[in-house]
Amino acid sequence: MDKYVGSLPGIVGLANLGKLINYIQQGCSHSIIIKEFERLCKLRPFHPEAYLQIIDYYLKNNMHREARKFASKLYYLTPKWPTFHNLFKLYNINILYNRNSESSFYPKLSICLIAKNEERNIDRCLASLNQIEDKEIILIDTGSTDKTKILAAKYDARIIDFKWNNDFSEARNKSLEYARCDWILFLDCDEELAPGASETLIDEMSASNIMGYRLPLENVGSHLHGVNYVPRLVRNAPGLYFIGKIHETIFASMLVFAEQWNMEQGMGKTKILHHGYTPDELQWKGKLKRNLALYEDALAELPDESSIMMNYAHDLNHDGQTEKAYKIFKKIHGILEQQMSGDITPEVREQFVHNYGVFLSQERKMEELVNVMFSRTARDTGPVSNVHYMAGLGLINCKRFEESIRELELCIEKAYDDSLAPSIPDVRTWKPRHLLANANASLGNEKEAIRIWDEVLVECKDSPEPFHDYARFLSSLSRNKEAIRILVKSLDSGLNGQKIWELGAGIVNSDPELAAMALDWTEEAVQYFPDSDVTNVRRGEALMKNGRYLEAIPFFERLTSRGERNATAAQLICKKMMDQLSTQDLEKVALVQNELKGWTEIMDKAPGEFDRELAEQLIQ
Repeated sequence: MDKYVGSLPGIVGLANLGKLINYIQQGCSHSIIIKEFERLCKLRPFHPEAYLQIIDYYLKNNMHREARKFASKLYYLTPKWPTFHNLFKLYNINILYNRNSESSFYPKLSICLIAKNEERNIDRCLASLNQIEDKEIILIDTGSTDKTKILAAKYDARIIDFKWNNDFSEARNKSLEYARCDWILFLDCDEELAPGASETLIDEMSASNIMGYRLPLENVGSHLHGVNYVPRLVRNAPGLYFIGKIHETIFASMLVFAEQWNMEQGMGKTKILHHGYTPDELQWKGKLKRNLALYEDALAELPDESSIMMNYAHDLNHDGQTEKAYKIFKKIHGILEQQMSGDITPEVREQFVHNYGVFLSQERKMEELVNVMFSRTARDTGPVSNVHYMAGLGLINCKRFEESIRELELCIEKAYDDSLAPSIPDVRTWKPRHLLANANASLGNEKEAIRIWDEVLVECKDSPEPFHDYARFLSSLSRNKEAIRILVKSLDSGLNGQKIWELGAGIVNSDPELAAMALDWTEEAVQYFPDSDVTNVRRGEALMKNGRYLEAIPFFERLTSRGERNATAAQLICKKMMDQLSTQDLEKVALVQNELKGWTEIMDKAPGEFDRELAEQLIQ
């Protein structure tokens, strides 16, 4: 077969109607016409145009019974095709559709794969196909030097050797040449069909007026919840072909013929499990570098193809090329904003909004995150919970708390709704409610913030963050004892975070009623986090306030060595109380006058012994 027919791949010419039409027009014998029709249907079992030609041939020759027989079959396949119905109107004949004639029809399935050195995966993939009875397996091997072909042969796969030309669509189109069953399923070797696929496939392939399905694909080992929907199951129809040198798709051509025959696309239930993007697989295959090398060629061929650009930006980001990824994400968003909503594949839209939102969040571009999440493209997703969550996150970081509350409430409400792309893991955890509590706290909605935080702490088992923020809020209300109880609860739960100890050290040092706790809390804090500037300074402060000046001095040293004025002033007062000021120390006094005044006021209220008059000798 020719590689290309005009500007299209050669596969589009397979099962061409030319000969059948010529035979009919030339008045060839019935057997020649029927033989050619059968040849076409063998090449492409779903061939509405061939059926239409043979029905027209029978009707013209007054062979109405034969015409109705084929019409019944075609009506089952394409019941809404206007051209088909118009043909019978032309001859003033009713179509007598016998549904029972199709009830015993069990569609067969071609499974097409591309492989090169896939011995690690091929057995798992092909073993998952054992649950399907009527099938053929077509494997396009692009140069394996391992046991891939040996393993595939054990599953009766038809193996076609094919030279790799850095073009995935070319290899996929090669597999289409050999597919002879009613439907075609496209898999990668690092994928497998989930258990129960045989039942869902029968249901999907038996449905009338469906041109193809987008199937749920789950990335095994991913931290994301949910699935992607990918166009993988299609009728074996003439004219279908793949485009795209990388992240190839048959979807565009499928849409053309679905519209021509007035057919629909379905969202299938047959789940595909994908193992290819675990860290081990990425390292083994070098997928990232390989993909990046192919994207430029793919985009030269299809410069505004959103799905290719989206995957390119995603892989650039993973490769550390964030600025380049950012430019491409922005370009895609601009393209999608200009397109009609109905012209964008829903799962591509939703996946893009997810990827771009995560990227903007990661890069702390919060104002832009808000703008994107309120753009038409993002809102056209439903909006789904992901969009509400990222909108809420961005709004909080932009201090637009009132607006963030509504978005976060909608995120929580929709968290378990179905979506067309994996959802951010945070969406189904305590985190949206934690953000909601923070937003209410920032607006002064004290009771509502506390109510939500109390709920969050019951659920949270993996982070000290909500304990910290809740305690900080209580402390801002001068409810320090309650704040400390919350921090202790975090520690008792095994959430021994640095921020917990630092906040607690600040609270116990600032509240005279908690002064008795200050020495114990800060002693433990520096034991757990000896390299923390905060815990060291707070430890020094606690010792200083209790009159233990000599012990306090070393804990300020970390910051005084870097010229920090407040720590320098504290150290000078400690030395003054012990009459140990050096000439070098005296040179610093003039530089920290305001800080010395501040410490003098603090120490005057401290429980330990403090000679104010002695300290005031430092104040000029």
